[in-house]
Amino acid sequence: MLGSMTVPDGYSFEIVCVVDGSTDGTLQMLQQDFPHVHIVCGGGNWWYTRSMNEGFRYAVTKLSPDFVLTLNDDIALKNNYLSELLASYHQIGCDCLMGSVSLSLESPHVITFSGTRAERKFPYSWKPYITFMSVVDPAELHGVLPSKELPGRGILIPTRILTELNYFDEDFPQYHSDFDFCLRAAKKKYPIYVAYGAILYSHVMKTSNSSTYKKITTAKFLKNLFNPYSRKHIGQNARYVWRHKPKYMFPYFYSKWFLLVMINHVRVNIIK
Repeated sequence: MLGSMTVPDGYSFEIVCVVDGSTDGTLQMLQQDFPHVHIVCGGGNWWYTRSMNEGFRYAVTKLSPDFVLTLNDDIALKNNYLSELLASYHQIGCDCLMGSVSLSLESPHVITFSGTRAERKFPYSWKPYITFMSVVDPAELHGVLPSKELPGRGILIPTRILTELNYFDEDFPQYHSDFDFCLRAAKKKYPIYVAYGAILYSHVMKTSNSSTYKKITTAKFLKNLFNPYSRKHIGQNARYVWRHKPKYMFPYFYSKWFLLVMINHVRVNIIK
């Protein structure tokens, strides 16, 4: 989808695609149909975070970019996406992380990320600008708003910030490394924003089975709690809470997270 992107004057872009042991013909398709794409190959056990980091390292050492942009493999973009994202970045006027709004590709479009407008310490909760999974009109989305966190799909990162923070943390192999990166950047006083004109479209119902809004069996839910590559893994979430919440409040925050996960499973998957 990036081949037809509109890019502002003075900019050019290169595409780095990480292929981590894919067996569906992706590598052959890239080599045959997209010879201009830079390919980084893994052995099949990199998962999300190392795949991102290997792509970052390749870009930084081989291409020397001013920015890197993180994208997933299940998204669609309009041709003004890069222009909107860069314009939003320059509107801020300082080094920052600039994220994207996420909508479902399916119609009617529903919001899956709109930025985090508030985070209460006690009791802990985060509030999106637009209610999760609510129907929105893309034409009505505009502006740049501060956000507490950003998901890894669609973050424009100045290379200087990326290398200063030493990339994503591979102690979070599949989930949390993107939010963790944002929170570490915030501790370094780098502001975080979301650009409402830069919209990513994704196949919402084709995402991971560990997502909180998809129905799964209780057996699979319990398995996810002990799967280190699941969003709900008890150990990964403990590490995330310990790092980013007050240490003396760890029992409260972790218990709150676990209780909310259990309640959400019952609400989504058991209660009819």
